[in-house]
Amino acid sequence: MKAVDMTTVDLVHSGEAWPHSHPPCSRQMLRHLERNEGVVTWVQPKGGAVEDQYPVIRIGAQYFTMSLRMMKAVW
Repeated sequence: MKAVDMTTVDLVHSGEAWPHSHPPCSRQMLRHLERNEGVVTWVQPKGGAVEDQYPVIRIGAQYFTMSLRMMKAVW
């Protein structure tokens, strides 16, 4: 996971913060991501279009990109 600089993006839809102590990218936590769109936040680069939006996840006060494995678990 890579931290997202929130000054370079616009928040489109805010999801819930990740409520667990272990990070969502660990294999044992993937079950908590399954069909759980509520923890997904959507952002768009400043000046970007709808097609440029991408999902991130909030852990504490920071936002992180989601790996393909994490996205597959959610959707």
